[in-house]
Amino acid sequence: MSTAASTPPAIAVGHQFVDQALIAAKGAWESGAGRFFRRWTTGRLQFPGLHTGYSAEHRLNSAQIKEIIEGVEQQTGRSMSQWNSEDIEKAVEEVRSAGGDVKAFTDGIAANNPGTRTLADDIKPLMDAVKAGAQAIEDFAAKQGPNIEEGIKDLEETCVEGGCVPP
Repeated sequence: MSTAASTPPAIAVGHQFVDQALIAAKGAWESGAGRFFRRWTTGRLQFPGLHTGYSAEHRLNSAQIKEIIEGVEQQTGRSMSQWNSEDIEKAVEEVRSAGGDVKAFTDGIAANNPGTRTLADDIKPLMDAVKAGAQAIEDFAAKQGPNIEEGIKDLEETCVEGGCVPP
């Protein structure tokens, strides 16, 4: 268990809504969901300076968001590392509409630092980037599909019962 005394100091620059340790533990670091959630931040949690540990409110917020992520995994039948843009949107909406500790934490950030970006401000450009990436993959696959199918057909035509003969 980490305490303020045992946590190495770091510069406080922002808060990721989904804990980076959770993203790594889910094997989702380089997935679309991992890249998305690593960039989804509130902005500064406090005035710039040394940060030596997380508040109880922060830990409760992170625990509730972990439950949300695991709930979406159950609902979709896919692990976070396999999420598509719709799954990401579902998790984002769950976080946005969450009450309890998540609402208390985000309300606290807004009250302590009125200049902090809101969830709505942060989410649109990130979601647009996820959708653009997914579309690029679909476009590439559609473009390459006929070439791959033609290559398979050519290979099948050169194979006979005794083995394959190079074309």
